[in-house]
Amino acid sequence: MNAPKTNERKPLELPPGSSLSAYDFSPGVGLRMQHRAVVQFLSDAGAIPQTASLALLESPVEQELDAGLLSGLQAWTEQGSDPLERRCGLLQLQGCRIFWGPGRAVLATPAHRQESARAALVEAIGLETQLREIEAWIEQGWLQLQSDLNPAFEFDERQLRRRTDLRDQYQSVIGKRAELVRLVPRLQFPPIYPPTLASQIGERVRERTRLVERAEFASQQLEVYERVYEQAGQRRNEFLLQRSSNQLEWIIILLLLAQIVLVLVEMLGGQGVN
Repeated sequence: MNAPKTNERKPLELPPGSSLSAYDFSPGVGLRMQHRAVVQFLSDAGAIPQTASLALLESPVEQELDAGLLSGLQAWTEQGSDPLERRCGLLQLQGCRIFWGPGRAVLATPAHRQESARAALVEAIGLETQLREIEAWIEQGWLQLQSDLNPAFEFDERQLRRRTDLRDQYQSVIGKRAELVRLVPRLQFPPIYPPTLASQIGERVRERTRLVERAEFASQQLEVYERVYEQAGQRRNEFLLQRSSNQLEWIIILLLLAQIVLVLVEMLGGQGVN
């Protein structure tokens, strides 16, 4: 009797010594490893903490990987991307093969180069992650910016109730600009000679992800944000100054009226005595 056929595929076996690491990201610090576990099959690499900023799958290899495993590694990396926009970078350098995308990366390299390659890859992905977070903040803030255009040109009592929100938003813009200013020098340093595997990984990842160009675009967009909120602050100050001036004028008018009334009362009182 023939055994029933199934559609289940055999799990792809990873090279011995493969491991899965989870990294957390924090601004100004970068990516820091939080968890590391040995994995034997590619299906085991799905056990990633949901809070992790990066899942890095490492496989020490001394020879070329077969096409089936390479395809599986690429598919696993793409699972960390937006389902509507699958994108996965690929690098091949000095026997080292790298797949990377938002949230996931694969490093297949000879064991003696694994440590330096990992450090370079994590640093480069950390820079891209920081820039991507700034870009996400800019994108999410466009609708808020549109609603804040009014105070930048005309300020009134209704807008005055939002001055705390406008101030907080302006402080956030300045904070993001400060993050970007600190990030840019790390993106624009010259190539290292003679080149090493680590330096080439960093250069290629920055080049493939267009970090320098994206940082310039982000800077231009943040400049628009800053200009809008600076103008809103100027309009607020002008409005408060004008309101204070108007209040002072009314106080002077009232004092003058009161003085006129007192003079009239005195004059009427003097005529009554006569």
